[in-house]
Amino acid sequence: MENYTNPVSSFPYSRETALLRTADVAGNPYLAAGLLLGYFLLGLASVIWAFRSQRSSINIFKRSVILSVSCQHRRLQGVQIIHNSLFALLLIEGLTAVTAITLAIMFITPTCNHALTCVYVFSAWFLLRCYVVVLHLQSALVSILYLCHPEWGAKLRYVGTTVVLFFMVFSVFHVLFIQIGTFLLGVIVFGLALAIIVKCAVSSVSLAAASKKPFVFVAMFMFLFVFAPTFVLQCLMISSANFWESTDKYLTVFVNVLFFTNFHLLLDGLLCFFILKLPAGEEQQQLS
Repeated sequence: MENYTNPVSSFPYSRETALLRTADVAGNPYLAAGLLLGYFLLGLASVIWAFRSQRSSINIFKRSVILSVSCQHRRLQGVQIIHNSLFALLLIEGLTAVTAITLAIMFITPTCNHALTCVYVFSAWFLLRCYVVVLHLQSALVSILYLCHPEWGAKLRYVGTTVVLFFMVFSVFHVLFIQIGTFLLGVIVFGLALAIIVKCAVSSVSLAAASKKPFVFVAMFMFLFVFAPTFVLQCLMISSANFWESTDKYLTVFVNVLFFTNFHLLLDGLLCFFILKLPAGEEQQQLS
């Protein structure tokens, strides 16, 4: 029988709250709420800055969004495909921010005395956070491919579609079979990170190669400092649970790391800035 079921739900619900007792930072609800809200405000400021500093690209982004929401994806061309990926990232990040704010409010109100409610919100926040990491790396990869291979055109859509399908499979396994879901997420994220690194390594020295360095930097920062620490701790918890050992020592660190590395919205703001700077049409042909 699988002992490791959920990063938080393995604790008995009869205690005051399963979540608040899992970590030192969570033991101080005001500090936990402050981290969640502080990172949200910092990230929101970075996204606003990205759009304000790249006003000339807003019209192209707007047209991309209109085509996306009206289910006219086949009409997306060139940089609009990248903007469509950015729109999906910002949409999911918005949902993640809502759950983070909800969790922060629950921390500083009596709502979190009902442990099961806190666990559900925490689990939703964690799952959306995983989706953000995947979409962030996918957007960075598609941007790099666009810079290196502008002739691919609409084929770039297939990259995003493939990643989304894989993540849908992960979501199912995350709910039903947490161990398989964890390793499947690792395969997706490590695969995207490896593709970014390989594409960076094999590219020739050119304006396009120079333009993609910011995408590589922000993607690797997301991979190394947002995803990797939590993934390693999850693997340690799975290993301990499979040997019928207590996961408390890892669970404490896991929840602390989740809160302290909750700066993915800030990285999304930087990625948004770089994507909005991407050349369109004739400009891209000159770079290549």
